[in-house]
Amino acid sequence: MRSARHFYRAYGLEIASEVPLPALLEGGSGTDVAIRFAKLDHVPALRHGRFIALERTAEEIHLHYRETGVFRIANGNEIAMELIKPASDPFVRLLLIGPLLGFLLHQRGILVLHASSIVVRGAVVGFVGAQGAGKSTTAAAFHARGYPLFSDDLVPVVLDGRSPIAHSGFPHLKLWPEAVVSLGGEADGLPQLLPGWDKRWRSIDQGFQPGALPLKRLYVLADGDGPEVQQLGGSASAIELVRHSYVAPQLEPLGEAERIFEQSSRLVNHVPVRRLTRPPQLAALADVVRVVEDDLREGHLGTTM
Repeated sequence: MRSARHFYRAYGLEIASEVPLPALLEGGSGTDVAIRFAKLDHVPALRHGRFIALERTAEEIHLHYRETGVFRIANGNEIAMELIKPASDPFVRLLLIGPLLGFLLHQRGILVLHASSIVVRGAVVGFVGAQGAGKSTTAAAFHARGYPLFSDDLVPVVLDGRSPIAHSGFPHLKLWPEAVVSLGGEADGLPQLLPGWDKRWRSIDQGFQPGALPLKRLYVLADGDGPEVQQLGGSASAIELVRHSYVAPQLEPLGEAERIFEQSSRLVNHVPVRRLTRPPQLAALADVVRVVEDDLREGHLGTTM
């Protein structure tokens, strides 16, 4: 067995990995999670035309990605993998720092939201939505206004105490070139997430805040004429969070929806959830930021840095 040579931290976890994961912050102990190579006996069968197969037991999640490899997530502390693609392949790394860590966090009893988030006066504000809803772009617009980035695409929330606590991700945003340009950046020099896919990695060299902070507000992104903020009721808020759980689409057929709904219901008892309706045009981002700032000010969260 290869020894782990790389130590990272993300989402409140200390990670020891046999695969380099340069997007993550360097860590120290690697005592929470091990990412390692292994010979895996169980391979979920891929159906015709399907890219992924997933099976779950009480303690393990098994995933098979076509032409990529097989992964076993066990006990909330291990990701074992048998790869077809090389470990340096960008898709393998994206799986490890995204969906696979998302499943592992779920195994640890943590609510995992499909969201990007920023920090406003010591509290986390998250933007929730499906793939392509504009979560990263919205967070990037706030970052351009001086708000620290907290996490992109995945926000884990711990509900053990009185105040829900979110844990930070890593200092990168995943943005389309036109979004980078609209916010005053240059996209040509940024690396692509995957070959043949024009979405880019944007490293956040300044203005990233790591750690654990209270979660104080969530905005569910929606297309419309806006920008406009509308308060959601408790049950509607919980349903929206289940819809936009990071792992619900894969795990709901396996009987996990009830647990995710229970966690979401607990969360909305403490955290206001709003619907943020806004037009799709990038030129509207400044107005979107202004409308959210006004809502945060009225909600006594504060908006000055």
